[in-house]
Amino acid sequence: MKKRTEFLGGIDIFQEMTDEELKKLDAIIQEEVFRKGDTIFREKEAGVKLYIVYSGTVEIGKLAEGDKRHTRIDRLEKGEIFGELAVFTEMPRSAAAVAAIAAETRLLSLDRARLERLMSDDLALANKILRGVLRKVAQRLRTANEAIRTLVRNMNLGWY
Repeated sequence: MKKRTEFLGGIDIFQEMTDEELKKLDAIIQEEVFRKGDTIFREKEAGVKLYIVYSGTVEIGKLAEGDKRHTRIDRLEKGEIFGELAVFTEMPRSAAAVAAIAAETRLLSLDRARLERLMSDDLALANKILRGVLRKVAQRLRTANEAIRTLVRNMNLGWY
């Protein structure tokens, strides 16, 4: 248990949390194991859990309209969080997630209902979690904006 709380403390969205808060968080976390190629979730499914890669690799992909195969948009490794958008917005999954590369991928999962209960019981903890998630989403948005800018520049589609 101590090893896991230390791991959680090293994850960027939980960096503001105290040891006691990390223990509370760890108490509601489940560990799930996926084999290479296993689907963790599908695009457009309801999102009731967010995940943290504990070991192994997860690939995030999107289906192009009319396509039967996913296009990989990200590869996540130890310490990365995913699935948070669907959990916090209560909207369908925006992409699919699949265990990849390693024979076995271990994920820590946080169920929305348990997380909401924890956050409603401890508003200071809730504030730290939400700030951490907001930082992560903002970081991803900046990365996506830079990728779009590069793509537009390479396609010579400047608008001014």
